[in-house]
Amino acid sequence: PPEHRYKDEIAMLELERHGVVHPFEKEYQLADGRRVPVLVSGARVTADRHLCTVVDLSGVKHAEAALRASEDRLRLAVEGAGMG
Repeated sequence: PPEHRYKDEIAMLELERHGVVHPFEKEYQLADGRRVPVLVSGARVTADRHLCTVVDLSGVKHAEAALRASEDRLRLAVEGAGMG
């Protein structure tokens, strides 16, 4: 998506200057329009070869959202019980 392109530009500068791209999060937009959260990193292998890794974070993001919802339910239950 356009709002994430600046992250790619920063990563390319980091790769050029230091030979590595430290992991960063962004989204990929699929052909059907869906967005997928990903973790991207990379490194220079030779002068003209680079290695890039992309990890789908969909499961992680789903688990984080479920944990937040569970924590909210627990907090509300404790607050509503009058004792903790």
